[in-house]
Formats: sequence, C-alpha cells, structure tokens
Amino acid sequence: MSHMIAWTKMNHPAVSRALQSAGIPGGGDPWQQWGCPPISLVELPRLKLSFTERMDHSGEIRMYSIDHNDLFISNKRSEMITCMLAGIPHSLLLCNMRGEEHLLVPAVSPTRPKVTSMPFSTFLVLDRSDEKWAEELSSKYFMYPIHVSTSFLLTKGLSSALYLMLLRFLHRNYGEVFRMADSIATDHALSSEDLVIFNAFNYANDDWHPDAHACRLKISLCMLDSGEEFPWDLTNEAARHILKLGRVSSNCRLSSEEELQLLESKCIVLDESHEDYDPKLHDLYYCTIVNNRLHALRSLLGAENTEGLDHLEVSCCSPPRSVSTNWPYYQDNTMLGEKYASMIEVKQEQGEASWEAVLAGFDG
Repeated sequence: MSHMIAWTKMNHPAVSRALQSAGIPGGGDPWQQWGCPPISLVELPRLKLSFTERMDHSGEIRMYSIDHNDLFISNKRSEMITCMLAGIPHSLLLCNMRGEEHLLVPAVSPTRPKVTSMPFSTFLVLDRSDEKWAEELSSKYFMYPIHVSTSFLLTKGLSSALYLMLLRFLHRNYGEVFRMADSIATDHALSSEDLVIFNAFNYANDDWHPDAHACRLKISLCMLDSGEEFPWDLTNEAARHILKLGRVSSNCRLSSEEELQLLESKCIVLDESHEDYDPKLHDLYYCTIVNNRLHALRSLLGAENTEGLDHLEVSCCSPPRSVSTNWPYYQDNTMLGEKYASMIEVKQEQGEASWEAVLAGFDG
C-alpha cells in the first residue's frame, strides 16, 4: 500500500466554506492556509482497491470500501488485535456496522534481511520488484476475517493460508505456524500461485531455532502427499530437530506417530545407498542420527505395552570413522640404518656457516 492516491471534491461543503472564508469565489488553493482538505476518495492502484467517504447511520464520516461495500477502515485497536497483527506491517484493519472485523493484507513478497547486530530480528522488507512473484500471483491481496474472539485470523483457501503462515514464520511466531500447518494439508499438486508462496519459505531457512525445525517437519508432514519438493532438506531438518528435541516448546511437539511417519517417508536419506544421497548436502553423521531415531520410534511404538518396562532393545548403527593419518602403522627404521630427511641449522648470515655456503656444499 505504498502507492496511494487521495482525491477531494471542489464542491465539497467543507471546501466551499474554506473558499468563502479565504475570499476566493470559486477557485484558488486556500489549503496552504487552512490545512489538509477533506478526502473524498482514496485509490490503491497496485491492489485495484478504492475507498470513498460516506456517512454511516450514526452520522460519522468513514472511508468505505467500494469493492467490499459494507467494510470501512477502522481505527480501533484492542490489545489482542494489536498482538495478532504483529508481523504483518502492511495490513489494513476493516470493519462493518455489525462489528465484524477483517484484515486486508497485500500479497507482496516478504523477506527478512539479516541484521548482524540483531540475530533474532523479525524486521520485514517487502520486495515489490519480484517479477516472478507478481506474475504467478493472481491475487493482489488476501482478506482474513478475524475470529469473534479476536485471537486468530481465519483463512480462505490454500494460498491465503500459506501466505499468512509465511508471515508468521518470518516473524518467528512458531506456535502459530505449527497450529496453522494442518490448514495447508493437501494430497494434490500445488498451483503455480501456491507454489511460489510455498517456495518463499526458504527465506526463513537461516532460522535454526528448535521450534523452527519442528515447524518445518510439521509442514513437511502435511505436504508429504502433494509430491512437491520442499524448500529445505528434510533429512538435515530431521537430524537437527532430533539433536534439539529436548528444547522444542510444548506447543510445537510432534507426536511419536507423526515423527515416525515422516522418518519412514522416501524423502529421508538414511545412508549412502539412498537414491537421493548427495555427499555435498548430506552428512553421514546426520543420516545415522535419523536412522537411529527411526529404529527407536519403531521399537517404542511397536511394543504392545511399555508400562512396567525398564528398557527397550533398539538396533543402532554408528557413522563411519573419518579418514585421518595412518600414524598407528608408522614405522621408525632409523635403528636399522635407514636415513630420513633431517633439518639443517643455519647459524650465521654470512661466512662458512651461512645458508649459501651450506647449499653450495650440500651433497644431497
């Protein structure tokens, strides 16, 4: 909403009064003296939306939407709504006479720049120059009804849910992302519009918070049957999630059944024999971590009754040792008369013991 056009009418009653007070019969520009003129129409060309001045039933002047006839711009902000709008800086709050509130959010490509001095920054930059984003998205904006409890937003369609979840993720609102993940579950291929929003989740791949890994796994689980490629490597995300499992928040916890379903999918690389194994991308240590977790979950969920059991037997594997020097097999044969290269000490810069003299008399 950075591009806005505001219009006023010369025959507006307030304009006429200002002209008469200024002694101008029908023209001129008295607003340099009298301040801002009343706004009759506001246009948002990028969104193809317009708002016009209209009086409501109580006699109050409001800016009503021409495209959504019963909605007008609201200036009321309760504490819960202010909290709910965090992370959506380009939103506009609308309301109708029944008190039903909606949030208008332009569909602009959001990015979260890295700030060295603020590693956990949630500052967003809206990239309106992203041509691919603009070409693929048919929707210029999304309209989110606000629940009557004013505690969360309602979504209409997969695109709007994906975009709202993307904004929540970039704002590091992991609990809300995890809660919303079920709303994007699908077993169909994504449309081009949905896909460009889904791929934008890689803007948050630099976030290695334990809850961020859990959110990516939850999203992957919900999108597993769609056949789409994830904007992150699932094996590495699963391994990092396992290593940080003890620090994952309670509202971002995957159930054992969900985690097992994910680890048993064909997207998980367990060893070098997997068709998707890439030595530049996958670490065998991570693969082993995931493999052992998979066996542990199978044993845990496969046991008919774990009550009273003090232990479970789980088959585990270990990663191969890294290749290093062969120092345990080094043999020192100097005692058998073998000569090795030795160091020569140069004691003088010039003279018989200088470096040049030593080289000249060196016999190899």
